[in-house]
Amino acid sequence: MSRISFFNVHRTFEDWISMLIGVLIAASPWLTQQQDNPAVLGNALLVGLFVFGLAQLTYAGPTRWEEIGEIACGFWLIASPFTFEYVGSGSLRYWHFLLGAAVMLIAVLELWQDWTPVVASFDRSQSKSADQRSLSMPAGPSVGPLM
Repeated sequence: MSRISFFNVHRTFEDWISMLIGVLIAASPWLTQQQDNPAVLGNALLVGLFVFGLAQLTYAGPTRWEEIGEIACGFWLIASPFTFEYVGSGSLRYWHFLLGAAVMLIAVLELWQDWTPVVASFDRSQSKSADQRSLSMPAGPSVGPLM
């Protein structure tokens, strides 16, 4: 039975989607016509820039810390309406809830995809016999008895 491995492989379009979400986060105050609070405006620009930059770094060479940074940005974007007290007004809060959740979802998916091959290679290395492990180990100085 063949297994569909769509969710097991890190694909580049996921990074492009993250970059697009970063642009949407940065533009969200203008898209919702809520540019009156400079703190909210700066927060949206910075978080959008961070998400965009982290997505570019992941596109260039995937490592785990970029996804962890994107998860933190998504969490901060979801918490921003409460922090900057715009939770009770306008549609910007909905944009930030949805875009923050989307960033976190894609980052968790990418983190899982990047984590799976490492676990599989660790399992393969543990299944080697003692003879194979000794052949693959570099020769080092032998230490004799202490007395």
